[in-house]
Amino acid sequence: MERGYAPVPVREHELLQELQVGSGLRVTEARHRPSSRIERHAHRRATLTILIEGSFDESYSWRRDMACEAPTVHVRPPGEPHRDRFGTRGAHNLVLEIGTARLESVRRYSCLFDEVRHVQSAETHSVARRLRRELLIDDDASDLAIEGLSMEMLATASRSHQRDARRPAPWLVRVHDLLHDRFREPRLALDELATVAGVHPVHLARSFRAAYRASPGEYLRQLRVDWAADALTTTERPLAEIASEAGFADQSHFTRVFRAAYGMPPGAWRRAHKS
Repeated sequence: MERGYAPVPVREHELLQELQVGSGLRVTEARHRPSSRIERHAHRRATLTILIEGSFDESYSWRRDMACEAPTVHVRPPGEPHRDRFGTRGAHNLVLEIGTARLESVRRYSCLFDEVRHVQSAETHSVARRLRRELLIDDDASDLAIEGLSMEMLATASRSHQRDARRPAPWLVRVHDLLHDRFREPRLALDELATVAGVHPVHLARSFRAAYRASPGEYLRQLRVDWAADALTTTERPLAEIASEAGFADQSHFTRVFRAAYGMPPGAWRRAHKS
């Protein structure tokens, strides 16, 4: 496509710009009409979408809708089927598509494209504005400038994601707190935790491990065994009773888990640590 701002109508959407930049990068700018839709589709390449104006909801089969409002950076790995529904003000997007070889080089330094995610990054939006200005300039240096700015957008989005990743999402904190409140219940399923969080169980398991260095099940088991270790040294209750109150299926299960965690069976722990 020839560079410039002559709009190209595509049904409910206007393609403003499309430019192949360097090796494995493509920049697209488009406007989407109010309340329009794009039915189920997938992008062959990974995409970084900067929402300049407006809003949209994106639907995936594995999770509830993701609502995006400007200013937002939306990250999508390649091949994720989804639907888009644009808000009452429409949407104005700048999209950076990353080819396979370039994506692999990015993944050596960043996990940004490991899953669908939103990133709140004022720095990335600032770089995107500079990139849009370069699209208008269109001189001999523009392609070089646009390629550099595209990589800078990836870097700033990655840095913002790394900062966000150190702060667990509110839904993840809810799951963490629920485990601490209810870890002694005998049946606490991943599906129930996912319902509380409002996310798919697979996404919950992956995010929980990234935040707390353990799966929800491993974390739950450690809470139980730590509670039991304290009960062993502060009470005279039988092992079977402690096992049951800690949430273990039976005493033999309790003994196996306790030995794996503390390097000795519960009875030996009690004898060694009894004051």
